[in-house]
Amino acid sequence: GTELLINKSMTIAGPGTNLLTISGNNASRVFSINSTSIALSGMTITGGNGVGATESGNGGAIFSSASDVTISRCNITLNAATNGGAGGGILATAGNSSGLVILRSTISGNSASTGGGIASGSDLLQLSNSTVSGNASTVSNVDAVGGILTAFGSASIIGSTITNNSAAGIG
Repeated sequence: GTELLINKSMTIAGPGTNLLTISGNNASRVFSINSTSIALSGMTITGGNGVGATESGNGGAIFSSASDVTISRCNITLNAATNGGAGGGILATAGNSSGLVILRSTISGNSASTGGGIASGSDLLQLSNSTVSGNASTVSNVDAVGGILTAFGSASIIGSTITNNSAAGIG
């Protein structure tokens, strides 16, 4: 019924995407992270919905203002940022000084007004050996990118697939 608030640095290591699913049941965001660093691995995060969230509907599955965010071996799928929010799958805010690192993960089927899959205000977005597919943005504006929106920093994409994302706007 409510988002899981993480306000301490930690690692959450699941047994694998086919063995652990954490769902917001389309009623709430899954994770709201406000810590120095967080590492998530080995899980599926689904059914997140930013409706009623404290950050205006941003980050359907994950909203993070942590300095360091590492996501590895995760499947982030079928989440939605609402109320004009950004980052259907993941929203990492500009407070992320060291960056958002995504390794060996799949970000798919998420939707938002901007950055359907990932919206990053981090200084650096690192995407490695991952897939960003089937994500959609729903608002017609310049920032309405379907797969990845990186607003303030740079992006490093290595050995990854970005495909079949859509944007209602020109982004």
